Amino acid sequence: MQKQLPSYKNKHLLFLPLIMVFVFSSCTLFTIVRNEPKGRPYIFETKINVKEKEVRKDEKARLEGGLSEQLDDSIAARKLDKVFWEVLKNPQPLDTALINKSVEYMNNYLAAEGYFHDSIDYTTQVKKVGDQQRAFINFNVWPGEVTRIDSLSYTFQNDSLQHLADSNLSDAVLHKGDPFAQAAISAELDRLVEVYRNNGYLLFPAIIYMGFGTRLILIYWNQP
Repeated sequence: MQKQLPSYKNKHLLFLPLIMVFVFSSCTLFTIVRNEPKGRPYIFETKINVKEKEVRKDEKARLEGGLSEQLDDSIAARKLDKVFWEVLKNPQPLDTALINKSVEYMNNYLAAEGYFHDSIDYTTQVKKVGDQQRAFINFNVWPGEVTRIDSLSYTFQNDSLQHLADSNLSDAVLHKGDPFAQAAISAELDRLVEVYRNNGYLLFPAIIYMGFGTRLILIYWNQP
């Protein structure tokens, strides 16, 4: 005789323990601080908020991620995640000099991404937890309008190199309207070097000249 499997009126309740485990495992209930400075405020948490309304949601997330990497290591307040808690070891005492250094790094990062008119400020708040003085730092960033490439040209003294550049423009990674970002410019220059090397130009001195205004970039590759 075949044994009948038991039936349940509320079968969805079977998944409740799994759901509870997932919810609690994705939440941090508390933070353990070890070796904190005694009698001094220390950096407990650092947040970066891009405030510009005109910045797209995905670009905002990208900038906030990139800006967080510019924080001075000593104020990053990196915590080790456990199952239901996190651990902060040897936190840095609150120091405005380190905060200002991080602002400088952020300014340089935004410039490299094509944001030349940014504004950054920060606030600090100290909260007492027992005998601890936990400092919360919030960086507020207004990137401003990104500077975009208005025109792009390649000029060579060598006709063969000029022909190679012109005939491979379809593979260019830099285009009119792109942000004036150092990473994209470097990638385009690397692409040109690869084109030349694949065509037998293995050793050649290269001098790059860039002239740009608010929305202009000119690249000249000089080959003797």
